[in-house]
Amino acid sequence: MDESVADIIRRLTEWREDMRASLEKFAAQSKHTAQDRTPDEVTKSLRKSLAFYALATKYHETMARLSRFFNENNTEEKRFTLSELAWWQKLKKLFEIEESFYKQAKEAFAAENLADYEIYSGLAKDALQQISDSIERVDKASEPVPEKTVLPSLPKAGWWQTLTLDEKSGMKRVLFVVLGIGALFYALHFFDVVNHPWTLWRSQWSQYYPWEVKSAKRFNSEKECVAEQWKMIAEELKSQKNMQKSISGMFPNLKQVHIHEGRTIFEFGQSMYYMYPQFRESLFDSIEKNKELSPYQKETAKRDALLPKIQATWTYFCTRTAPYLYWPFYTPRSYPPSGDLERLAEKVLAGVAAKMFVEKSE
Repeated sequence: MDESVADIIRRLTEWREDMRASLEKFAAQSKHTAQDRTPDEVTKSLRKSLAFYALATKYHETMARLSRFFNENNTEEKRFTLSELAWWQKLKKLFEIEESFYKQAKEAFAAENLADYEIYSGLAKDALQQISDSIERVDKASEPVPEKTVLPSLPKAGWWQTLTLDEKSGMKRVLFVVLGIGALFYALHFFDVVNHPWTLWRSQWSQYYPWEVKSAKRFNSEKECVAEQWKMIAEELKSQKNMQKSISGMFPNLKQVHIHEGRTIFEFGQSMYYMYPQFRESLFDSIEKNKELSPYQKETAKRDALLPKIQATWTYFCTRTAPYLYWPFYTPRSYPPSGDLERLAEKVLAGVAAKMFVEKSE
């Protein structure tokens, strides 16, 4: 057996044994083990686990893909149809590259050099992706080609003429039923639009999931819709503040504030660089070492990194239910919080300008 093939099999065997040992260790672990550790130890362990979570997940996905590849091809029929020796050598080299980058990422993380850590962990993840893609290409190439089925040619007269009168009648009935259901579905929505020409929409965005818009309620008039809009905004603001109080009781360091402007509620959270000194020092050090930045740009970058960030928004707004008249399935695609954010920025800048006017007059 070639050295490259033996190396891949060794890695796969070690991974399977490690997975089995990890599961056994997890099953036997006491539920109260974490109580014997100090808060600092728990924080460091959690921070390291979160930092390497994406890379570890990609590694286990790749090894699982390789394991399935071996299981499916380890038969007398397929054993001698696998790829040539060059492919195994390439796979071995990619694993060695991934190990090297992973080692450098761990060293950079231990030294709290986050810039280098992100570079090396990204390179290690790219190497794993190349391994997974290479296995998938070989796996597809080894699949048997299905036999082509030759369909009989239709008669020149056309398939409709080959049907009997009963078959034609049955197909017509099915077609009329489908068209009738579609027409009924459209009519129900159309008359609902006629009776409720205004719709209240709820728009939500978060840094953890994409922006979405959902219909909240429909109304007979714009006045009713706008009145419900302000009521829903007040209830949403109260709900978010109550939720923040509950979270603060469990996680005192996790602080958030909510600002209401126009039709939108903005949730601000503290910057990661403001909350964690080790991250802040590493970032500031990398900014200072960047020779392409001027002194003013460096100070601006440091100041901006410590500012609170928008983490989520909630918006309630009214529009016509069907602005395109005969289409009752309308959903707005504009982004309402942008206008409210612009007005909020104008107010902040106006406050700064007012302060400057007062200082000038003195």
